[in-house]
Amino acid sequence: MNPVKKYSLSDFDYSLPNNLIAKYPARPRDSSRLFVVDTKKNVFYHDSFFNLDKYLSPHSLLVVNNTKVFHARLIAIREKDSKSFEFLLLHSSKKNHLIWNVLVSSLKRLKTGDLFKTTKNNFHFRFLARKDDEGIIEFLEGNDPFDAMEKEGMPPLPPYIDRDTTKKDISYYQTIYAKESGSSAAPTAGLHFTNRVFEKLENRKNIKTTFVTLHVGRGTFSPVRNEKLEMHNMHSEFYTASKEACNRLNHQLKNNKDIISVGTTSLRTLETIFNSNKNTFTPKAGETDIFIHPPMKIKSCNHMLTNFHLPKSTLLMLVCSFGGYDLIMKAYREAVKMKYRFYSYGDAMLILR
Repeated sequence: MNPVKKYSLSDFDYSLPNNLIAKYPARPRDSSRLFVVDTKKNVFYHDSFFNLDKYLSPHSLLVVNNTKVFHARLIAIREKDSKSFEFLLLHSSKKNHLIWNVLVSSLKRLKTGDLFKTTKNNFHFRFLARKDDEGIIEFLEGNDPFDAMEKEGMPPLPPYIDRDTTKKDISYYQTIYAKESGSSAAPTAGLHFTNRVFEKLENRKNIKTTFVTLHVGRGTFSPVRNEKLEMHNMHSEFYTASKEACNRLNHQLKNNKDIISVGTTSLRTLETIFNSNKNTFTPKAGETDIFIHPPMKIKSCNHMLTNFHLPKSTLLMLVCSFGGYDLIMKAYREAVKMKYRFYSYGDAMLILR
């Protein structure tokens, strides 16, 4: 028996020309390209996302993450010297909704007690402390953080998009089924869906949809910095899976029908609530820090839909666990060759098992 390979960070590197990083989404959403990886036949297919139904079995169940991205990016002025800083709000304290963990440009330049005002002077907060590479801020009494973000915040586009945020990004960087506010990044596999795609899936294949929630934060987008994967600590992210969702998932298992995870966040939720020993899904809510990478096996779903992810990212590692390291890395090289569009606003990949 061959020993199980132990993977390192450098195994998940690949070369990507800068011009293949999507700066804008496909319009309409479902006109994006679809790269299909058939792991049983070891073959690739190339299509349009609108034709997704061609590759899925009748009576399948799509599992989508209905989290909603809030306007987590705030520009604020330090009152003592009028210098501008950019804050990415991550999550509030469980005990006090005025206190938030943030990522901030030039964190080391901030001092405890520094007072800030948003650019329109409507909202004020103070810097409390540094915690590792995050900051802690407190909105002053009478300032509603969500009101501040709604009025003065901007969609938190990833830095690799490298352009100014526009008003159109408010709708672009959000799935059409987003409902539960709490994410500081979008679950991007869902950005391709339109109402007409859902209607086509249901009318032609009787494919239904169910919802889970995972609020996307640092656990999803933080880089891996240690060559030894076992040394990487995932940040926890809040998730919830309802009784209704689990009933539908268990119905699929009982009737031997396919479960399709839409995105890595949906899959991490599925893996968190799935008991492989009992072959059942259990309704739960809480925080998950599950880190999925080869040679780990994924048993909670049959197929998955995802985007093309950054080199050395936990997202790429998860996809390699799902589809097999060698085949997925080969698919990425093929996608580069065929000039697919990469990352958040890029094209889609369907992995069939």
